[in-house]
Amino acid sequence: MSVFFALCCLLFTALNDFVFKLLARKERSRGMFISIIGCVWLAALVWLPWAPTSDFAATLRWGAISGFFSVMANILLLEAMEHQSAGTCSTIYRMNMVLVVVFACLYLNETLAPPQFSGIVLAIVAILAFIPSGGDTKLQTVGFWLVIGAAVLRAGMGLSYKYGFIQGADVNG
Repeated sequence: MSVFFALCCLLFTALNDFVFKLLARKERSRGMFISIIGCVWLAALVWLPWAPTSDFAATLRWGAISGFFSVMANILLLEAMEHQSAGTCSTIYRMNMVLVVVFACLYLNETLAPPQFSGIVLAIVAILAFIPSGGDTKLQTVGFWLVIGAAVLRAGMGLSYKYGFIQGADVNG
C-alpha cells in the first residue's frame, strides 16, 4: 500500500508542477493564485478533526510561520519556473529534504545514519549538476537561484512543522 501512496504522491506532484509551469508562462498575479489555494486549504481545516490535547495558540503560531514559508517558497518556485525549465525547478525544489535532514540533525537532535549521509551527498551533487553553465542565459541563472531560495524556504516549512508539533501544535491544524 505504501508504494501505491508514493506513486500517488509522485503523480500529484507532477500535476502540481505542471500547473505551476503553465501559470508561470502567463503574466498574472502569482500572489492571487497562492491566496486562492490558501483559502481552499483554510476552508478544508473546518472539516479536519483536531486532537483535544493540542495547543490552539501553538497551532496558530506555528501554522502562521510554516504558512509564511510555504507561501514564499511557492511564489519563488513560480518565479523560477518563468526563467528555468519545469524539470530543473521541480528536481531542485524537491531536494529541500536535504536541508530538512541536515537541520533536523543539527537543531532537533535527530540522528543521521550512513545511508542518509550518502543520500545527502548525492543530492548535493545532483543540485550542483544543475548550475547553469557559461552558455546559459542570465535569466536561467536567476531562475536557478530563485528555485534554490524556494527549496530553502520549503525546508523551513518542514522544520517549522516538526518544531510546531514538538510545541503541541495540532497535526491537522
